[in-house]
Amino acid sequence: MEKYANLIFASFSSAISIRLLPFLEKIVQPNFLALAIACIIGALTFGILNFLIDLPKRFKKIRLLLDPIHGIEGYWFEEVENTPDHPYSYAWIEWNHTTKSFRYRGINFNQDLTVNARWRSRTITINKSEEKIDFLFEATVISNRQNVEGYGTLEFFNPISGHYHGGTGDFVDSGTKTKRYTLKMERIEDDFVKKLIGRKEIKNEDEVRFIIKEVLKFKQA
Repeated sequence: MEKYANLIFASFSSAISIRLLPFLEKIVQPNFLALAIACIIGALTFGILNFLIDLPKRFKKIRLLLDPIHGIEGYWFEEVENTPDHPYSYAWIEWNHTTKSFRYRGINFNQDLTVNARWRSRTITINKSEEKIDFLFEATVISNRQNVEGYGTLEFFNPISGHYHGGTGDFVDSGTKTKRYTLKMERIEDDFVKKLIGRKEIKNEDEVRFIIKEVLKFKQA
């Protein structure tokens, strides 16, 4: 859809330049200067139209209305099923407005809630029909200061009011090469975060650790 919009905007901007050129040639000399001004006006028109059409996407609720896949955005609690020493992760799925792409990042914790690893996606491929994403990632393991890369898949389900509330996934890292890790995901609601720390935005790892503790208490109750 974005490609079609750009084509329409380009055609409209070109039409504006062409219609203005005869008028500009009457009041601006020499003619090449009039042509340059017409081109500048066309480029500005194209830029303004793109800005106006893109402006609503800066707001999460509007993104969700425009495309349901944005229901994956938010905070997630993950349990990695076959890593008993470091089973818990706190993940963010975010929309990068500059690159117009999703970003998946997170922190993996040991049983005692010390940090085991931090990761972030390098690329994400969206499969809307199957409600899943494929990703390449890079991670830093704290214990051995090792940097690893790998790939994985997340599949989302249980959409409520436009937001996905659960998911499953798996990933393979280059450090193990063949071992596949599996995980389960549960959404952490913004209101739950705000209740715990007084705001929806998480600013440091101590807050993440505190939220993980509260999530585990809730699950074990």
